[in-house]
Amino acid sequence: MKRIEVAVGIIQNDQAEVLINQRIVRDNYFEKWEFPGGKLESGETPEQALKRELEEELGISVQGTHKMMLLEHDYSDRKVRLHVLNVSKFTGLAHGKEGQAIRWSSLDGLSDVDFLEGNKVIIEALKQASK
Repeated sequence: MKRIEVAVGIIQNDQAEVLINQRIVRDNYFEKWEFPGGKLESGETPEQALKRELEEELGISVQGTHKMMLLEHDYSDRKVRLHVLNVSKFTGLAHGKEGQAIRWSSLDGLSDVDFLEGNKVIIEALKQASK
């Protein structure tokens, strides 16, 4: 099974809340929550993929990112490599351009959300970094 390369964006607002969105793809993970982003296309860097995905999905223009972590997670039907990037600067007002639910959540509030398993390591890292 080939590993899927995915760019993941960590976007925080002035209240230290993080932006999350709900999956609308009707697969095994339908309606699970995740951090926004998407698959890298051929020849794309994680930064390029994230900029493209966040414009397409959220209507925001990313001006700055920095690498947070790289992690791999194996689901029963797929393997993913998550290139997690902090979005340090963006313009525009985030909204669900594809009809997906989005919301800002406190770090503590993330524990109550039904996340994809692969995102749980990111949540723990965010909580540790905030201490």
